[in-house]
Amino acid sequence: MQFLFEEEAYLFYNKYAYSLGFSIRRGNQHKVKNSSTIQQRTFTCSRQGVRAEDKREEKFNYSRPETRCGCDARMKISLTNGIYYVYEFKEAHNHSLATGNMSQYLRSHRKVTEAQLANAEVAKSVGISNKATIDLMTKEACGPENLGFISTDMKNRLYSKRTLKAKVGDTGGVLEWRRRFQKMSIFFIQFKLMRMI
Repeated sequence: MQFLFEEEAYLFYNKYAYSLGFSIRRGNQHKVKNSSTIQQRTFTCSRQGVRAEDKREEKFNYSRPETRCGCDARMKISLTNGIYYVYEFKEAHNHSLATGNMSQYLRSHRKVTEAQLANAEVAKSVGISNKATIDLMTKEACGPENLGFISTDMKNRLYSKRTLKAKVGDTGGVLEWRRRFQKMSIFFIQFKLMRMI
């Protein structure tokens, strides 16, 4: 099996994972020396490996549930003469797989498209809530199974997009306004004190 781009290999393995009922993630990579080109990449089951021990565990009563179980399913690709080839493929899982239409809720299969994000931005600008926007998108897609994401995904994308819009100048402007306000408040306090005397 061969691919022109690393992203193409990712999409292929993700489609394969969807059909079987598991989620994937990008694993280790090696780059070509003095370049940003990826020489080798490993795509793994999202349940591969084990989570590192939490050093704060004794301080907190609640920790997130363990999702990793050491699954060894993976696909490795390598760049040779400008084309990525699969040189290792393991398909055995040591956990149960999602059944039926439950694959759509696994992380690697959920994606908010740019068009959906733009629609949500427009709706927000005219005063429509995120929940109402997502409900409308769900109806347009004929159900949540056809939507491609869950409400949390949309909220996270909107939050990250709005955070990116905050420029360095915005922060500087707020600090300048605060500095001016403090000077003005000191002036008014001194003026009031002088009137009282």
